[in-house]
Amino acid sequence: MTQSASLSSDSAFLSSDRIGDSTEILTLNGKCDRSTALYVEQRIVSALDAGITEIIVDLRGVTSLSRSILQALFRALIRIGQHGRVVLVRPNAHVWAFFEESGLDRGFSSFADLKGAVAELSVQGPQHLSSAATPAPSVA
Repeated sequence: MTQSASLSSDSAFLSSDRIGDSTEILTLNGKCDRSTALYVEQRIVSALDAGITEIIVDLRGVTSLSRSILQALFRALIRIGQHGRVVLVRPNAHVWAFFEESGLDRGFSSFADLKGAVAELSVQGPQHLSSAATPAPSVA
């Protein structure tokens, strides 16, 4: 893995690591608010522009998040479309409840740990994406 970027603020920390040529891991920790969401979205757009087709968002260290984080992740899912995957490493149950309330828990593949997410992408990769469309959850 190679470290490619990091952001630290009073309440949140985000790091970005690349695995090989096609996978980016974004790790979020702490209280993630609107400013964190803007940086997350910028990192995702940069990764996609660089040819990344698989993005893992590790949320295990998130203590709270704003709706803007959910919106940024949803937009990432739309941007990557059928050309890749965005998968989540689930945060604690309290934070995950926000995903469930918004319906985003159904829009993403999610895993209890990073090892499971990496293994899933290694096995399936973007070429094995399902052609069946999943209804998009509403995040307003």
